[in-house]
Amino acid sequence: QQNYQKDNRYSIIQLNEFDGFLNDNPELLNEFCDLVNDCAKKYHTTFFLTTNNPLSINQKILDKAEVSIPMGAASKSDIRHIVQHYVNNRPIDGYNLDEITEEFESVKPAYAYSNAQIQTIITKRLPVQCSQQDFVSIIREVKPCITKEINDKFQGEQNILEGDKK
Repeated sequence: QQNYQKDNRYSIIQLNEFDGFLNDNPELLNEFCDLVNDCAKKYHTTFFLTTNNPLSINQKILDKAEVSIPMGAASKSDIRHIVQHYVNNRPIDGYNLDEITEEFESVKPAYAYSNAQIQTIITKRLPVQCSQQDFVSIIREVKPCITKEINDKFQGEQNILEGDKK
Protein backbone atom coordinates (compact mmCIF):
# COMPACT_ATOMS: atom_id res chain seq x y z
CA GLN A 1 0.00 0.00 0.00
CA GLN A 2 2.83 2.38 0.79
CA ASN A 3 4.38 1.94 -2.67
CA TYR A 4 1.10 2.83 -4.34
CA GLN A 5 0.56 5.91 -2.19
CA LYS A 6 4.16 7.02 -2.53
CA ASP A 7 4.75 6.25 -6.23
CA ASN A 8 1.15 6.08 -7.51
CA ARG A 9 1.87 2.55 -8.85
CA TYR A 10 -0.55 -0.12 -9.95
CA SER A 11 0.03 -3.85 -10.19
CA ILE A 12 -1.31 -6.41 -12.64
CA ILE A 13 -1.48 -10.13 -11.94
CA GLN A 14 -2.37 -12.54 -14.75
CA LEU A 15 -3.63 -16.02 -13.96
CA ASN A 16 -3.61 -18.10 -17.13
CA GLU A 17 -5.84 -21.12 -17.84
CA PHE A 18 -8.14 -20.07 -15.01
CA ASP A 19 -11.06 -22.35 -15.91
CA GLY A 20 -11.71 -24.88 -13.19
CA PHE A 21 -9.53 -23.02 -10.67
CA LEU A 22 -10.97 -23.49 -7.17
CA ASN A 23 -14.24 -24.87 -8.55
CA ASP A 24 -14.25 -27.83 -6.17
CA ASN A 25 -13.17 -25.96 -3.05
CA PRO A 26 -15.75 -23.36 -1.95
CA GLU A 27 -13.70 -22.34 1.09
CA LEU A 28 -10.61 -21.52 -0.98
CA LEU A 29 -12.82 -19.85 -3.57
CA ASN A 30 -14.12 -17.46 -0.89
CA GLU A 31 -10.56 -16.78 0.29
CA PHE A 32 -9.48 -16.08 -3.29
CA CYS A 33 -12.37 -13.63 -3.81
CA ASP A 34 -11.43 -11.86 -0.56
CA LEU A 35 -7.80 -11.72 -1.65
CA VAL A 36 -8.75 -10.17 -4.98
CA ASN A 37 -10.92 -7.57 -3.25
CA ASP A 38 -8.18 -6.73 -0.71
CA CYS A 39 -5.51 -6.44 -3.41
CA ALA A 40 -7.75 -4.23 -5.54
CA LYS A 41 -8.58 -1.87 -2.67
CA LYS A 42 -5.31 -1.78 -0.74
CA TYR A 43 -2.73 -2.18 -3.50
CA HIS A 44 -4.59 -1.08 -6.63
CA THR A 45 -4.01 -4.47 -8.22
CA THR A 46 -5.87 -5.67 -11.28
CA PHE A 47 -6.27 -9.39 -11.96
CA PHE A 48 -6.48 -10.74 -15.50
CA LEU A 49 -7.96 -14.24 -15.60
CA THR A 50 -7.45 -15.93 -18.95
CA THR A 51 -8.96 -19.13 -20.29
CA ASN A 52 -10.09 -20.90 -23.41
CA ASN A 53 -13.21 -22.03 -21.53
CA PRO A 54 -14.76 -18.97 -19.86
CA LEU A 55 -17.98 -20.76 -18.95
CA SER A 56 -15.94 -23.14 -16.79
CA ILE A 57 -14.92 -20.32 -14.46
CA ASN A 58 -16.87 -20.45 -11.22
CA GLN A 59 -19.95 -18.22 -11.48
CA LYS A 60 -19.09 -16.53 -8.18
CA ILE A 61 -15.93 -15.15 -9.80
CA LEU A 62 -17.71 -14.21 -13.03
CA ASP A 63 -20.33 -12.32 -10.99
CA LYS A 64 -17.58 -10.22 -9.39
CA ALA A 65 -15.77 -9.50 -12.66
CA GLU A 66 -16.18 -5.90 -13.70
CA VAL A 67 -15.21 -6.54 -17.28
CA SER A 68 -14.92 -9.62 -19.43
CA ILE A 69 -13.37 -9.36 -22.86
CA PRO A 70 -13.84 -12.46 -24.97
CA MET A 71 -11.27 -12.68 -27.76
CA GLY A 72 -11.86 -14.81 -30.80
CA ALA A 73 -9.93 -15.43 -33.98
CA ALA A 74 -8.10 -12.46 -35.41
CA SER A 75 -10.08 -10.20 -37.73
CA LYS A 76 -8.69 -9.30 -41.14
CA SER A 77 -7.45 -5.99 -39.72
CA ASP A 78 -5.83 -7.80 -36.78
CA ILE A 79 -4.12 -10.26 -39.12
CA ARG A 80 -2.78 -7.37 -41.18
CA HIS A 81 -1.31 -5.70 -38.06
CA ILE A 82 0.18 -8.96 -36.76
CA VAL A 83 1.84 -9.69 -40.11
CA GLN A 84 3.08 -6.12 -40.40
CA HIS A 85 4.55 -6.26 -36.89
CA TYR A 86 6.44 -9.52 -37.31
CA VAL A 87 7.58 -8.98 -40.90
CA ASN A 88 8.79 -5.51 -39.92
CA ASN A 89 11.53 -4.64 -42.45
CA ARG A 90 12.41 -8.21 -43.43
CA PRO A 91 13.58 -8.52 -47.05
CA ILE A 92 10.86 -10.48 -48.85
CA ASP A 93 11.12 -10.35 -52.63
CA GLY A 94 7.80 -9.11 -54.08
CA TYR A 95 6.26 -8.68 -50.61
CA ASN A 96 2.59 -7.75 -50.70
CA LEU A 97 0.95 -7.30 -47.28
CA ASP A 98 -2.58 -7.43 -48.72
CA GLU A 99 -1.93 -10.75 -50.47
CA ILE A 100 -0.40 -12.28 -47.33
CA THR A 101 -3.31 -11.05 -45.21
CA GLU A 102 -5.75 -12.58 -47.73
CA GLU A 103 -3.86 -15.88 -47.59
CA PHE A 104 -4.27 -16.06 -43.81
CA GLU A 105 -7.91 -14.97 -44.16
CA SER A 106 -8.75 -17.40 -46.99
CA VAL A 107 -9.28 -20.38 -44.67
CA LYS A 108 -12.29 -18.77 -42.98
CA PRO A 109 -15.02 -19.65 -42.02
CA ALA A 110 -14.05 -23.34 -41.78
CA TYR A 111 -10.76 -22.53 -40.01
CA ALA A 112 -8.72 -19.64 -38.67
CA TYR A 113 -5.08 -19.16 -37.77
CA SER A 114 -4.40 -18.17 -34.18
CA ASN A 115 -2.33 -15.08 -33.47
CA ALA A 116 0.42 -17.36 -32.15
CA GLN A 117 0.38 -19.42 -35.37
CA ILE A 118 0.78 -16.29 -37.50
CA GLN A 119 3.69 -15.19 -35.33
CA THR A 120 5.34 -18.62 -35.50
CA ILE A 121 4.97 -18.84 -39.29
CA ILE A 122 6.72 -15.51 -39.71
CA THR A 123 9.36 -15.71 -36.97
CA LYS A 124 10.25 -19.41 -37.01
CA ARG A 125 9.24 -20.94 -40.35
CA LEU A 126 9.89 -18.13 -42.80
CA PRO A 127 13.51 -18.04 -44.00
CA VAL A 128 15.38 -14.75 -43.56
CA GLN A 129 15.65 -14.40 -47.35
CA CYS A 130 12.52 -15.47 -49.22
CA SER A 131 9.99 -14.46 -51.83
CA GLN A 132 6.31 -13.67 -51.63
CA GLN A 133 5.58 -17.09 -53.15
CA ASP A 134 7.72 -18.79 -50.49
CA PHE A 135 5.73 -16.93 -47.83
CA VAL A 136 2.40 -18.05 -49.32
CA SER A 137 3.65 -21.66 -49.62
CA ILE A 138 4.71 -21.73 -45.97
CA ILE A 139 1.32 -20.40 -44.86
CA ARG A 140 -0.40 -23.14 -46.89
CA GLU A 141 1.79 -25.82 -45.24
CA VAL A 142 0.46 -24.93 -41.77
CA LYS A 143 -2.98 -26.20 -40.87
CA PRO A 144 -4.94 -23.55 -38.96
CA CYS A 145 -5.63 -24.59 -35.36
CA ILE A 146 -8.99 -22.85 -34.93
CA THR A 147 -11.84 -24.89 -36.39
CA LYS A 148 -15.33 -23.65 -37.18
CA GLU A 149 -16.60 -25.66 -34.19
CA ILE A 150 -14.15 -23.93 -31.85
CA ASN A 151 -15.07 -20.52 -33.27
CA ASP A 152 -18.82 -21.29 -33.00
CA LYS A 153 -18.31 -22.40 -29.38
CA PHE A 154 -16.49 -19.14 -28.70
CA GLN A 155 -19.28 -17.09 -30.27
CA GLY A 156 -21.87 -18.88 -28.13
CA GLU A 157 -19.85 -18.32 -24.96
CA GLN A 158 -19.28 -14.67 -25.89
CA ASN A 159 -23.04 -14.18 -26.30
CA ILE A 160 -23.69 -15.79 -22.92
CA LEU A 161 -21.03 -13.69 -21.17
CA GLU A 162 -22.25 -10.48 -22.80
CA GLY A 163 -25.82 -11.37 -21.80
CA ASP A 164 -24.71 -11.78 -18.17
CA LYS A 165 -23.20 -8.28 -18.10
CA LYS A 166 -26.29 -6.49 -19.42
